[in-house]
Amino acid sequence: MGVQRECLRHRRQQRREGVPPGDADWRERVCEPGPSPEARVIWSEAMTLLREELEQPPARNVAVLTLLADKEKDYQQISSLLSMSVGSIRPTRARSLGRLRVALRRRGFDRDLPSVS
Repeated sequence: MGVQRECLRHRRQQRREGVPPGDADWRERVCEPGPSPEARVIWSEAMTLLREELEQPPARNVAVLTLLADKEKDYQQISSLLSMSVGSIRPTRARSLGRLRVALRRRGFDRDLPSVS
């Protein structure tokens, strides 16, 4: 009986808001689009593992990845901040990402992660 009552309440609300009976787009206006609960859990677990792995040495690798994530900084600025040559930033980035990839696979994350924005 509760479901039926809720459906009737929803239908009355639609009439008040002027939603035509055959309007298929009402879900998009009523429901918030977003990732599924499963995708959110997987993403959360992956981010927890990623944070744990980033806490591992060497700190320079983490610094390079963190600074590269800041789109406002270019290689020259990163080079100055970390006192390293511009030419060593890209190889350091590649090694760092490779280490993270291996560490995440070792912990069971060998599948593609869902996109959560």
